[in-house]
Amino acid sequence: MNTEKFAFPAFMFFIFVKAFSGPIGITLPFLNYSAVAFMLVLLVCRWLKYLLINPSVMILSGLFLFYTLVGVLNNGLIQALFGIYIFIPFLFSVSYSEVLFEKIIDNSKNIFLFFGISAIVGVMYVNINGAPWLGSVLEIGGHEKILSRDWTAGGALRNPGFTGASFDVATLMLICFFFTLYNLKKSKQWLFYLVVVLLPIYPIYLTTTKTTIVTYCILSVLILLPSIVNVIFSRIVMFFSVMFSYYYMLPGEGRVRYDETNTFLQRIYETWPKAMGLLTDNMSFLIGRGIGGIGTPSLLFSPRFYNPADNALVYLYVIGGVASVILVMFFLLKFVASSSEDRNISSFYYLLAFVIFTGGVTYNLFESVFYAPFTGLLIGTLFNRKFFFLRKFTFQRKPIEIIS
Repeated sequence: MNTEKFAFPAFMFFIFVKAFSGPIGITLPFLNYSAVAFMLVLLVCRWLKYLLINPSVMILSGLFLFYTLVGVLNNGLIQALFGIYIFIPFLFSVSYSEVLFEKIIDNSKNIFLFFGISAIVGVMYVNINGAPWLGSVLEIGGHEKILSRDWTAGGALRNPGFTGASFDVATLMLICFFFTLYNLKKSKQWLFYLVVVLLPIYPIYLTTTKTTIVTYCILSVLILLPSIVNVIFSRIVMFFSVMFSYYYMLPGEGRVRYDETNTFLQRIYETWPKAMGLLTDNMSFLIGRGIGGIGTPSLLFSPRFYNPADNALVYLYVIGGVASVILVMFFLLKFVASSSEDRNISSFYYLLAFVIFTGGVTYNLFESVFYAPFTGLLIGTLFNRKFFFLRKFTFQRKPIEIIS
């Protein structure tokens, strides 16, 4: 059976369900999990198809199985299984990245405009009227899951719109308006660009998600610049984001005083080092705690060890230890040294990478409902030779001419 034809519908169904998870959760709660179930079926079919014929799939499957077993030993079976559940959207998008990337380039205009406008409507609706899904709780297997977070920052509601959390709707607007602005720039509709670029700024402000506002403002200018600038800027940001994260995830002398009202400083000086503190011995520091060892699984099943990580690389290191660093460095090499024969694909990819991977500095990409599938899409696309190839650097000596 050709499962590729179902990949894009499954991807967009997942985005739809998470874009309206608040209202859906209080009316048809099973739909919130049906999208992931659909992805899981397609993922298993893809995995079985390539397991015995693709060496990369075999190696990565073995690595994933190993860290699942480590997770079971350290955290328990149920917690590890929930950790696997969290990775499904990411793994699905990696597996079907080729077809998803092509479909998103060809069919992104109207679909993401719809999601972007609906996100704005949701935020404005909640801002004016409130909503019954705010703070609502769904019980699953004896554990309570909040459908949509009802929290404040400095006395202001962190507005989630129709989604499950303020940072989710902010991320959704950022991604959707990237697609919209990119298409407007591509078609040279400059007047519409100037109008549309202003639309999400106030709604994002209402979510109190400062990182997203900064990213969006940079993005709105970056899109207008030449393709080569987009690529170089994205590579530089990625490189320094990785180095910055690895440097600050470890505790150090003289880096303890900070403004505690600044959530970014709170992450780098407190959340990240405390997450690394979950690795209590040399063995765990080497191989990690396994799948389910950090984030939401520990919140639900071992809350005294809970840490949100709030950084993609911290999250991966606590799970996979040194192996995660090796994989990240391999990805970073591909990211900074790959080329595409199509300039439009290259510009689009690296702009989208800036949008997604910048969020990994302050958010856990793999547990974010919108970052996770796009992270998988970007990683899978980068390693697909149809779109990118690794540049070869050669040094040739010029022959010395002897003039007689």
